Amino acid sequence: MFIKGLTHKEVVQKIANLKVEENEIIIIFIGEKYLIDITELIKKLNKYNIKFCGAVLPAVIYEEKKYEDGILIKILPILVSPLLITNPRDCVLNEEIVKELKKYSYKPTAIVLVDGLLPNISLFLSELFCILGNAVNYIGGGAGSITFQQRKCIFNNEGYFEGAALMVFVDKKSNLGVRHGWERIMGPVVASRVNNNTIQELNWDNALDVYQEVVEKDVNSEISIQNFFAIAKKYPFGIYKEDSEDIVRDPILVNDKGEITCVGEVPNNALLYFLKGIPERLIQAACQAVDDCMIEADFQHKEVLMIDCISRALFLEDDFEKELQSTKNKLASIDKTLTLEGVLTIGEISSYGKGPLEFLNKTVVIGVLYE
Repeated sequence: MFIKGLTHKEVVQKIANLKVEENEIIIIFIGEKYLIDITELIKKLNKYNIKFCGAVLPAVIYEEKKYEDGILIKILPILVSPLLITNPRDCVLNEEIVKELKKYSYKPTAIVLVDGLLPNISLFLSELFCILGNAVNYIGGGAGSITFQQRKCIFNNEGYFEGAALMVFVDKKSNLGVRHGWERIMGPVVASRVNNNTIQELNWDNALDVYQEVVEKDVNSEISIQNFFAIAKKYPFGIYKEDSEDIVRDPILVNDKGEITCVGEVPNNALLYFLKGIPERLIQAACQAVDDCMIEADFQHKEVLMIDCISRALFLEDDFEKELQSTKNKLASIDKTLTLEGVLTIGEISSYGKGPLEFLNKTVVIGVLYE
């Protein structure tokens, strides 16, 4: 269900009127510009004894448009109660939950939402994967604000949290498509000195100096601290990954020492490529992600969840609607009953191909959930 333009009271009533089975939960995705008091929403929904959880994100997707002031609501069957982790540095799953998730003959789906501005998301996901491995398929992303100022963004019946993670274990199978379409223009270089998600040196030189040397030739403009983000959104880094697309790292700011901060960690001594975006290639990649989902006619009760990066929207600008329209058309060419729904995130979460769980940037993840 998609909501736009309703008052706080009307939103509560809409949710309260939904028919929800005992084994189901309501997931609420809220665009950050929807003027609603989340704490009050939680209080009102708890009075109705409604099981819910959700996140505030840069925007929601419905059909061919993004809405910073929209709400997307999904009702999904769950295997166990959603798990809230208030300190993702301490990723501990109850043994009974792990045992429950590993007993099925098929892979259930884990929707993972995390505060997108945490500095250690990749470490959290790595620990999660060590516990659950390939017992589930993973899809999700980073919640929070496009202002890149950390604030409360994850919620459930217990409250509204900053710096938290949420996992919803859905009783549905899923096929995933993961693509980004960014292309290499130079590399590799070595991330020779890194502090978590801040690159201090590239090839043992100041990170900004190297970035300027490579990118200024292509963009034909000087890069400074002041205009860094405006240019860097077109020129991210790619962490080399064998047999698949590079894992994109989105550089979002630079300090007066010339250190470049990215969304998501960069491993020490990682091999990095400089990437460039060409709008047509990014749009093609989103359509390819749909193809990769292998949507079959005999899938029962199919639904689509698209996780797209807010920085793709910032880069594509007016062309972003073309990406959504092309994705919708691609889905319709396979199955006209499918509705394109999703969210714009600060980093994307997915099982990447046949590999481990990854935190991605500037990437499209398409999940088809089915029975």
